[in-house]
Amino acid sequence: ANNRPVLWRLALRLPAAALLIATLHAYRPEKTRRFIPLRNLGSNLIPGTDIPKSTEKRTYSKQELQERLTESINTARQAMMAKDFRNGIDRCDYGMTVLEIMSRQEKLNTDKLYAKLCNWAACCAHSLGQFRGAFEYWEKAITRDPQLPDAHYNLASLLANTSHLESRSTNTLPDLPAARWHCRRAIDLWAATDSKEEWTQPQDLLDDIDKVLQSGFMTPVHSRYVTVRERPFGMKVGESRKVLRSTGPAREQGVERGDEVYKIDGRKVEFNRFLNLFKILPLPFDVQLLPRHVSEKLVYQTPKLPSVNKYAAAHLVPDIAAHYCRNYTASHYRSQMMDRPRVLALWKAVNQTVFNKSVVEIGCGPGAFYARKAVAAGARHVYAIEANKENYLEAKKTIQQANMQDKISLLEGYSTEVDLPEKAEVLIHDNFGEMASLDGCVRTIKDALRRLVLSKAKIIPSAVSTYLAPCEVPRPLHLTDELDPVARSRNPNLLCILGFPQSHTLASFEEIEDIQFGPGLADGMERNVTFTVSRAGTFEGLVSYISLRMGEIDSEIVDIPAIDKLNKTTTTTVPYLVTSLVSLTPRYTPEEKPSWWNLVVRFPETRVSPGDTISVQFNIDYGSDKVTYDVTAEVISREGEVLLPRTTVGW
Repeated sequence: ANNRPVLWRLALRLPAAALLIATLHAYRPEKTRRFIPLRNLGSNLIPGTDIPKSTEKRTYSKQELQERLTESINTARQAMMAKDFRNGIDRCDYGMTVLEIMSRQEKLNTDKLYAKLCNWAACCAHSLGQFRGAFEYWEKAITRDPQLPDAHYNLASLLANTSHLESRSTNTLPDLPAARWHCRRAIDLWAATDSKEEWTQPQDLLDDIDKVLQSGFMTPVHSRYVTVRERPFGMKVGESRKVLRSTGPAREQGVERGDEVYKIDGRKVEFNRFLNLFKILPLPFDVQLLPRHVSEKLVYQTPKLPSVNKYAAAHLVPDIAAHYCRNYTASHYRSQMMDRPRVLALWKAVNQTVFNKSVVEIGCGPGAFYARKAVAAGARHVYAIEANKENYLEAKKTIQQANMQDKISLLEGYSTEVDLPEKAEVLIHDNFGEMASLDGCVRTIKDALRRLVLSKAKIIPSAVSTYLAPCEVPRPLHLTDELDPVARSRNPNLLCILGFPQSHTLASFEEIEDIQFGPGLADGMERNVTFTVSRAGTFEGLVSYISLRMGEIDSEIVDIPAIDKLNKTTTTTVPYLVTSLVSLTPRYTPEEKPSWWNLVVRFPETRVSPGDTISVQFNIDYGSDKVTYDVTAEVISREGEVLLPRTTVGW
């Protein structure tokens, strides 16, 4: 009661304070004054949106709207030229709000101009790294004006690159079928215009996409496209946009029950409008479907080992281990699990080692495969560590489905930051890059030996080596720097090639890195190697492969399980040593491919003959988060002439 007069006085003063602030805002200098959104000029729009209220609609004069529209377009163009992209987005949004009012009030068709402003806003958002916002703006532009080729091409570029968009399963992977469709659309629309200017970018992008789709790589498939050429099409769709029944032409094109109808001719529309469009759109037109598996798990095309005439390649530059962990997707895990020599060798070592022991696995992945196999082999308890959030959640689900949550403790985080309730007796790890130490395994194992395991713990694998040889680069190469999720970076001196043929080497392989996992791991390594050229050719670089040793395990003949229904169960010997070189560790069927790529360190092309020598100095520093390498090569002819002076490549 005593505070009531104070509250009344405060309530009476609030309107006066608000009026003072509004007055000062109105008389600010022109340079600092911002656009006043139209929603604040009257009560015709719901605050924060461009949706008209059902009551008290305010009307604007046609001249006022035209002036505001012209001003917003001009200022948006100026902001983009000045690279003030945030301001550009604000101006484009303002112009779209004006167009919404003009469309409602003047009954004008403003879709084309609206789509152009959406395209501008998307370009600004993309320049700011706001890829999800750019995606939504371009989708809105195509929905308003499906005949805008710029929006189709820009959206295709975004979908085709190692996409920053979040898919339905939270993976960051490109949608190449959708990108291809928008590319084709942009080319057709541009050809239909009267412009004499040549526009080659869509065709170039389409060619790059086709190369990846035809190269046999593991390619994510988020979309399926069907073409409606006749009515009825034979597809019944419910209000949830799910396909309820598929017959006739729809069934012939692969439409399945449970697929979700996403867009019609690039337009995402409401369900009722979808039914109308389906009836009135001129034939033919395309319907984009999301396969029924997409909402649960991404679908992948079957990976195939490139033929002798096709070599998949990707530029690579190392980064810190955390980068690799964040970018370790379902694609990488599936590729690793399909490399059966690698998986079976580790599996065999686990079976022979873990009985009645506590086990820790570093980097269990979404399937927690080795952790589950350790439990099946009689491990007392398993601690599985996974730092990638999506993989951690998927592993948690997998362990619960296997009913092993009492035997497996799943820990989220990096192994260097995780503590265990007890020190383990067995350590399982399978985190190796194209070079043995590339993914930071030395630093990880040193920390684990100090904190997570007993001094006499068994480590699987027990050792890893890197071998090097001078080589020629096989051709033709299909570079996938921007289109394939496996490509992790861009460095012209570092080239990863899938299934490198040993026939392209110029000398025998030599060991340049030998890591024995145990006490006394060094912080670096230095090796000097001299290669004697065995055949005439062109020295273009040094190719590497890695070799994993499982320790004291017995080789045993076992039945190799089939990857899919096409492959039959075969019988073979599980190797104790696994390499990333196909000629040394052949895979079991022609369709299989190694899970590692072979790294080629590029040097200036030098013609060499038998008897010439290539001297290589190799320095590695394991000490920091990012492993650093320096490789120096010198080529000397057998007569003593320097063919290639000392050249260093570092990364």
